Amino acid sequence: QILEACGWYFFFKKTKEIPFGKYFFGILVLLLSLNIFYYLHQYFQHTDSVYGKYWQSGYKETIDYVKQFKNTSKKIIVEDDIEQAYMFYLYYNQYDAIKYLSQGGSNRKDNSCFSIDNAFFGSCKSLLETGNIYITSLEQNKSAFRLLKAIDYRNGERAVNIYLKL
Repeated sequence: QILEACGWYFFFKKTKEIPFGKYFFGILVLLLSLNIFYYLHQYFQHTDSVYGKYWQSGYKETIDYVKQFKNTSKKIIVEDDIEQAYMFYLYYNQYDAIKYLSQGGSNRKDNSCFSIDNAFFGSCKSLLETGNIYITSLEQNKSAFRLLKAIDYRNGERAVNIYLKL
């Protein structure tokens, strides 16, 4: 840091010797301020709407909605296209870690279809029965499913569809 400070000191000392060099520092501060403003604008105004799908936007709302079916006889089937849904399910339900580990923990993820209580994750579409809840990002046949809730990203694109199997 001392060498860097010395470098900046000699750099600004040399720029004062050239014509208009005394304005160089002001221009540098102005450009730096514009860059910081641009970064903050991009971060706070565009991150959620443009990049929401990469931050799994809408997953919290999905889990909050399906909590009402948690202790029922209905199966909650979450399709593979919802990335790492089981982690969000555990987190937003504040699932007991000791209970989760005693039931096999993340080792059960090695199966193509695995469950946590009445929620099934992975390639479990074959388990669908009338009255079950089906969660996917894809649209489904309206004659076989009724849309219970649609959750969108902030830019209006569809994030998650929650269906009832008819």
